[in-house]
Amino acid sequence: MDAFAKARDDKYPQISKSWRAHWENLNTLFSYPPDIRKAIYTTNAI
Repeated sequence: MDAFAKARDDKYPQISKSWRAHWENLNTLFSYPPDIRKAIYTTNAI
C-alpha cells in the first residue's frame, strides 16, 4: 500500500486515502484469484 501511495499520491492523493479507509473490504476482494476478482468487479447489478 505504501509503494502504491508513494507512486501515485502526487497526482491522485484521494485514491490511496480511499483505499486506506476501506482496506478491510479491499483486502477481502484481493484474496480471491484474479479470474474471480474480474467477475466480481466487472459484473453490474441487473
